[in-house]
Amino acid sequence: MPDAETTQQVITDAKPFGDIDGGCDCHAHMIGYDPRFPLSSSRAEDPEQGSLHYWLDQYRTHLRSLGLSRGVIVHSMLYGLDNSITAEAIRQLGQTNFRAIGLVDNEVSETQLDKMAQDGFKGVRLNYVHGGTLDWRGTQALAPRLRARGMHVQILLHSHKHMTEIAPALKQLECDTVIDHMGWPDMAAGPNEAGFSQLLSLLADDRVWLKLSGVYRFSESPFSEADSFVRAALAVNPTRCIWGSDWPFIMLGGANQPRVPDLSAALLRAIPEHKLQQAILQTNPTELFSF
Repeated sequence: MPDAETTQQVITDAKPFGDIDGGCDCHAHMIGYDPRFPLSSSRAEDPEQGSLHYWLDQYRTHLRSLGLSRGVIVHSMLYGLDNSITAEAIRQLGQTNFRAIGLVDNEVSETQLDKMAQDGFKGVRLNYVHGGTLDWRGTQALAPRLRARGMHVQILLHSHKHMTEIAPALKQLECDTVIDHMGWPDMAAGPNEAGFSQLLSLLADDRVWLKLSGVYRFSESPFSEADSFVRAALAVNPTRCIWGSDWPFIMLGGANQPRVPDLSAALLRAIPEHKLQQAILQTNPTELFSF
Protein backbone atom coordinates (compact mmCIF):
# COMPACT_ATOMS: atom_id res chain seq x y z
CA MET A 1 0.00 0.00 0.00
CA PRO A 2 1.23 3.56 -0.64
CA ASP A 3 2.45 5.73 2.19
CA ALA A 4 0.47 8.71 3.47
CA GLU A 5 2.36 11.19 1.27
CA THR A 6 1.47 9.21 -1.86
CA THR A 7 -2.18 8.98 -0.82
CA GLN A 8 -2.32 12.71 -0.22
CA GLN A 9 -0.97 13.36 -3.73
CA VAL A 10 -3.60 11.06 -5.22
CA ILE A 11 -6.32 13.02 -3.42
CA THR A 12 -4.99 16.49 -4.19
CA ASP A 13 -4.67 15.82 -7.92
CA ALA A 14 -8.32 14.77 -8.33
CA LYS A 15 -10.68 16.64 -10.64
CA PRO A 16 -13.84 18.13 -9.09
CA PHE A 17 -17.29 17.11 -10.31
CA GLY A 18 -18.16 20.75 -10.58
CA ASP A 19 -21.42 22.41 -9.55
CA ILE A 20 -23.20 19.48 -7.89
CA ASP A 21 -24.58 21.22 -4.80
CA GLY A 22 -24.84 18.81 -1.87
CA GLY A 23 -23.13 16.01 -3.78
CA CYS A 24 -22.26 12.84 -1.88
CA ASP A 25 -19.48 10.26 -2.01
CA CYS A 26 -21.54 7.31 -0.80
CA HIS A 27 -18.68 4.91 -0.10
CA ALA A 28 -15.44 5.62 1.74
CA HIS A 29 -13.69 4.04 4.71
CA MET A 30 -12.07 5.58 7.76
CA ILE A 31 -8.80 4.34 9.24
CA GLY A 32 -6.43 5.63 11.88
CA TYR A 33 -4.12 4.35 14.57
CA ASP A 34 -5.57 5.14 17.98
CA PRO A 35 -5.62 3.00 21.16
CA ARG A 36 -9.35 3.74 21.47
CA PHE A 37 -10.00 1.89 18.22
CA PRO A 38 -8.25 -1.50 18.27
CA LEU A 39 -7.74 -3.38 15.03
CA SER A 40 -9.34 -6.78 14.63
CA SER A 41 -7.07 -9.71 15.44
CA SER A 42 -8.37 -11.44 12.30
CA ARG A 43 -7.74 -8.50 9.94
CA ALA A 44 -6.38 -9.27 6.48
CA GLU A 45 -3.87 -6.40 6.50
CA ASP A 46 -2.73 -3.37 8.46
CA PRO A 47 -4.00 0.07 7.41
CA GLU A 48 -1.64 2.88 6.49
CA GLN A 49 -0.01 4.81 9.28
CA GLY A 50 -1.55 8.03 10.53
CA SER A 51 -3.84 9.15 13.31
CA LEU A 52 -7.60 9.42 12.98
CA HIS A 53 -7.15 13.21 12.94
CA TYR A 54 -4.80 12.88 9.97
CA TRP A 55 -7.15 10.63 8.01
CA LEU A 56 -10.15 12.84 8.70
CA ASP A 57 -8.21 15.76 7.25
CA GLN A 58 -7.32 13.63 4.22
CA TYR A 59 -10.97 12.68 3.81
CA ARG A 60 -12.11 16.29 3.91
CA THR A 61 -9.50 17.13 1.27
CA HIS A 62 -10.69 14.19 -0.81
CA LEU A 63 -14.27 15.47 -0.79
CA ARG A 64 -13.25 19.06 -1.56
CA SER A 65 -11.13 17.87 -4.46
CA LEU A 66 -14.21 16.23 -5.98
CA GLY A 67 -16.48 19.19 -5.31
CA LEU A 68 -18.60 17.14 -2.89
CA SER A 69 -19.82 18.13 0.56
CA ARG A 70 -21.47 14.97 1.86
CA GLY A 71 -20.20 11.49 2.56
CA VAL A 72 -20.97 8.00 3.84
CA ILE A 73 -18.33 6.15 5.87
CA VAL A 74 -18.54 2.37 5.50
CA HIS A 75 -17.03 0.69 8.56
CA SER A 76 -13.98 -1.39 7.65
CA MET A 77 -13.71 -5.03 8.66
CA LEU A 78 -10.12 -4.21 9.64
CA TYR A 79 -11.74 -3.07 12.91
CA GLY A 80 -14.16 -5.99 13.17
CA LEU A 81 -17.50 -5.45 14.88
CA ASP A 82 -16.23 -2.51 16.93
CA ASN A 83 -17.82 0.38 15.01
CA SER A 84 -16.40 3.02 17.32
CA ILE A 85 -13.83 4.51 14.91
CA THR A 86 -16.57 5.07 12.34
CA ALA A 87 -18.93 6.51 14.97
CA GLU A 88 -16.20 8.90 16.11
CA ALA A 89 -15.54 9.95 12.52
CA ILE A 90 -19.21 10.82 12.06
CA ARG A 91 -19.24 12.65 15.38
CA GLN A 92 -16.34 14.84 14.29
CA LEU A 93 -17.62 15.34 10.75
CA GLY A 94 -21.18 16.04 11.89
CA GLN A 95 -24.42 14.26 11.05
CA THR A 96 -25.71 17.15 8.96
CA ASN A 97 -23.74 15.96 5.95
CA PHE A 98 -22.34 12.56 6.95
CA ARG A 99 -23.71 9.07 7.55
CA ALA A 100 -22.27 5.64 8.31
CA ILE A 101 -22.71 1.96 7.51
CA GLY A 102 -21.76 -0.48 10.26
CA LEU A 103 -20.87 -4.11 10.82
CA VAL A 104 -22.93 -6.35 13.11
CA ASP A 105 -23.51 -10.04 13.68
CA ASN A 106 -26.69 -12.10 13.76
CA GLU A 107 -27.08 -11.46 17.50
CA VAL A 108 -26.97 -7.66 17.43
CA SER A 109 -29.14 -6.27 20.24
CA GLU A 110 -31.87 -3.66 20.16
CA THR A 111 -29.68 -1.44 22.32
CA GLN A 112 -26.81 -1.69 19.85
CA LEU A 113 -29.06 -0.85 16.91
CA ASP A 114 -30.57 2.10 18.76
CA LYS A 115 -27.11 3.44 19.53
CA MET A 116 -26.00 3.03 15.92
CA ALA A 117 -29.05 4.89 14.64
CA GLN A 118 -28.40 7.66 17.16
CA ASP A 119 -24.77 7.89 16.00
CA GLY A 120 -25.69 8.40 12.34
CA PHE A 121 -25.56 4.84 11.02
CA LYS A 122 -28.05 4.33 8.20
CA GLY A 123 -27.35 0.67 7.50
CA VAL A 124 -25.33 -2.48 8.08
CA ARG A 125 -23.23 -4.47 5.65
CA LEU A 126 -23.49 -8.09 4.54
CA ASN A 127 -20.27 -9.24 2.87
CA TYR A 128 -20.46 -12.24 0.56
CA VAL A 129 -17.03 -11.56 -0.95
CA HIS A 130 -14.77 -11.39 2.12
CA GLY A 131 -17.05 -13.11 4.62
CA GLY A 132 -18.21 -11.77 7.96
CA THR A 133 -20.31 -12.46 11.01
CA LEU A 134 -23.66 -11.42 9.51
CA ASP A 135 -25.10 -14.08 7.21
CA TRP A 136 -28.09 -14.10 4.86
CA ARG A 137 -30.47 -15.72 7.32
CA GLY A 138 -29.46 -13.21 9.96
CA THR A 139 -29.97 -10.40 7.47
CA GLN A 140 -33.51 -11.53 6.73
CA ALA A 141 -34.33 -11.60 10.42
CA LEU A 142 -32.67 -8.23 10.97
CA ALA A 143 -34.40 -6.43 8.10
CA PRO A 144 -37.62 -5.32 9.88
CA ARG A 145 -35.60 -4.12 12.87
CA LEU A 146 -33.49 -2.00 10.52
CA ARG A 147 -36.52 -0.62 8.70
CA ALA A 148 -38.03 0.48 12.00
CA ARG A 149 -34.93 2.65 12.54
CA GLY A 150 -34.73 4.04 9.01
CA MET A 151 -31.78 1.80 8.21
CA HIS A 152 -31.01 -0.53 5.32
CA VAL A 153 -28.82 -3.49 4.33
CA GLN A 154 -25.78 -2.96 2.13
CA ILE A 155 -24.56 -6.10 0.33
CA LEU A 156 -21.18 -6.78 -1.24
CA LEU A 157 -21.47 -9.73 -3.61
CA HIS A 158 -20.56 -11.07 -7.03
CA SER A 159 -23.71 -10.80 -9.12
CA HIS A 160 -22.61 -13.70 -11.36
CA LYS A 161 -22.05 -15.95 -8.31
CA HIS A 162 -24.64 -14.92 -5.73
CA MET A 163 -27.57 -13.08 -7.30
CA THR A 164 -29.40 -16.14 -8.61
CA GLU A 165 -29.37 -17.60 -5.10
CA ILE A 166 -30.67 -14.58 -3.21
CA ALA A 167 -32.72 -12.65 -5.80
CA PRO A 168 -36.08 -14.26 -4.90
CA ALA A 169 -35.59 -13.51 -1.19
CA LEU A 170 -34.36 -9.98 -1.95
CA LYS A 171 -37.77 -9.24 -3.43
CA GLN A 172 -39.28 -9.96 -0.03
CA LEU A 173 -36.64 -8.37 2.21
CA GLU A 174 -38.33 -6.05 4.70
CA CYS A 175 -35.96 -3.09 4.34
CA ASP A 176 -34.13 -1.20 1.63
CA THR A 177 -31.14 -2.97 0.05
CA VAL A 178 -28.06 -1.36 -1.48
CA ILE A 179 -25.84 -3.46 -3.74
CA ASP A 180 -22.20 -2.40 -3.47
CA HIS A 181 -19.70 -1.97 -6.28
CA MET A 182 -22.22 -2.58 -9.09
CA GLY A 183 -22.61 -6.17 -7.92
CA TRP A 184 -18.89 -6.78 -8.65
CA PRO A 185 -19.85 -8.29 -12.02
CA ASP A 186 -17.94 -10.51 -14.44
CA MET A 187 -16.66 -8.06 -17.05
CA ALA A 188 -15.99 -10.80 -19.59
CA ALA A 189 -19.59 -12.01 -19.42
CA GLY A 190 -21.02 -8.58 -20.15
CA PRO A 191 -24.12 -6.85 -18.74
CA ASN A 192 -26.44 -9.51 -20.19
CA GLU A 193 -25.01 -12.19 -17.86
CA ALA A 194 -27.81 -13.92 -15.93
CA GLY A 195 -26.88 -12.70 -12.45
CA PHE A 196 -26.39 -9.08 -13.51
CA SER A 197 -29.63 -9.25 -15.49
CA GLN A 198 -31.43 -10.36 -12.30
CA LEU A 199 -29.82 -7.46 -10.47
CA LEU A 200 -31.09 -5.06 -13.15
CA SER A 201 -34.57 -6.56 -12.84
CA LEU A 202 -34.57 -5.89 -9.09
CA LEU A 203 -33.29 -2.38 -9.74
CA ALA A 204 -36.03 -1.73 -12.31
CA ASP A 205 -38.66 -2.80 -9.77
CA ASP A 206 -37.31 -0.49 -7.03
CA ARG A 207 -36.29 -3.53 -4.97
CA VAL A 208 -32.64 -2.49 -4.65
CA TRP A 209 -30.36 0.51 -4.92
CA LEU A 210 -27.12 0.15 -6.91
CA LYS A 211 -23.82 1.77 -6.02
CA LEU A 212 -21.81 2.67 -9.12
CA SER A 213 -18.51 2.17 -7.34
CA GLY A 214 -15.48 -0.08 -7.10
CA VAL A 215 -14.84 -0.27 -10.85
CA TYR A 216 -11.09 -0.47 -10.22
CA ARG A 217 -11.63 -3.81 -8.48
CA PHE A 218 -12.89 -5.54 -11.63
CA SER A 219 -11.51 -3.47 -14.53
CA GLU A 220 -8.36 -1.58 -15.48
CA SER A 221 -7.96 2.20 -15.78
CA PRO A 222 -9.56 4.09 -17.53
CA PHE A 223 -12.31 1.60 -16.55
CA SER A 224 -14.15 1.87 -19.87
CA GLU A 225 -15.01 -1.85 -19.60
CA ALA A 226 -17.51 -0.92 -16.92
CA ASP A 227 -19.29 1.76 -18.99
CA SER A 228 -21.81 -0.65 -20.50
CA PHE A 229 -22.74 -1.93 -17.01
CA VAL A 230 -23.23 1.61 -15.71
CA ARG A 231 -25.36 2.57 -18.69
CA ALA A 232 -27.43 -0.60 -18.43
CA ALA A 233 -28.23 0.25 -14.81
CA LEU A 234 -29.17 3.82 -15.63
CA ALA A 235 -31.35 2.66 -18.52
CA VAL A 236 -33.58 0.65 -16.17
CA ASN A 237 -33.72 2.98 -13.14
CA PRO A 238 -31.60 6.15 -12.74
CA THR A 239 -33.49 7.09 -9.56
CA ARG A 240 -31.93 4.17 -7.64
CA CYS A 241 -28.26 4.62 -8.55
CA ILE A 242 -25.63 6.30 -6.36
CA TRP A 243 -21.83 6.66 -6.53
CA GLY A 244 -18.89 6.17 -4.19
CA SER A 245 -15.13 6.37 -4.53
CA ASP A 246 -14.17 3.52 -2.12
CA TRP A 247 -11.38 5.83 -0.83
CA PRO A 248 -8.74 5.26 0.60
CA PHE A 249 -8.62 1.94 -1.27
CA ILE A 250 -7.93 -0.63 1.41
CA MET A 251 -7.91 -4.42 1.02
CA LEU A 252 -7.09 -4.16 -2.68
CA GLY A 253 -6.87 -7.94 -3.07
CA GLY A 254 -4.58 -7.72 -6.08
CA ALA A 255 -6.32 -4.76 -7.76
CA ASN A 256 -4.19 -1.81 -8.81
CA GLN A 257 -4.26 1.30 -6.64
CA PRO A 258 -6.57 3.73 -8.50
CA ARG A 259 -6.33 7.49 -8.84
CA VAL A 260 -9.37 9.45 -7.70
CA PRO A 261 -9.37 11.63 -10.86
CA ASP A 262 -9.56 8.49 -12.99
CA LEU A 263 -12.56 7.23 -11.02
CA SER A 264 -14.44 10.52 -11.29
CA ALA A 265 -13.55 10.77 -14.98
CA ALA A 266 -14.94 7.27 -15.54
CA LEU A 267 -18.28 8.25 -14.02
CA LEU A 268 -18.49 11.45 -16.07
CA ARG A 269 -17.59 9.56 -19.25
CA ALA A 270 -20.26 6.92 -18.69
CA ILE A 271 -22.82 9.53 -17.59
CA PRO A 272 -22.23 12.77 -19.51
CA GLU A 273 -25.74 14.12 -18.89
CA HIS A 274 -25.73 16.73 -16.12
CA LYS A 275 -29.27 15.78 -15.03
CA LEU A 276 -28.16 12.19 -14.38
CA GLN A 277 -25.01 13.34 -12.60
CA GLN A 278 -27.19 15.47 -10.33
CA ALA A 279 -29.44 12.49 -9.58
CA ILE A 280 -26.61 10.08 -8.80
CA LEU A 281 -24.47 12.47 -6.77
CA GLN A 282 -27.15 14.49 -4.96
CA THR A 283 -30.83 13.66 -5.40
CA ASN A 284 -30.66 9.90 -4.89
CA PRO A 285 -28.26 9.93 -1.91
CA THR A 286 -30.39 12.62 -0.25
CA GLU A 287 -33.36 10.27 -0.36
CA LEU A 288 -31.56 7.08 0.64
CA PHE A 289 -29.52 8.54 3.50
CA SER A 290 -32.11 11.10 4.66
CA PHE A 291 -29.85 14.15 4.35
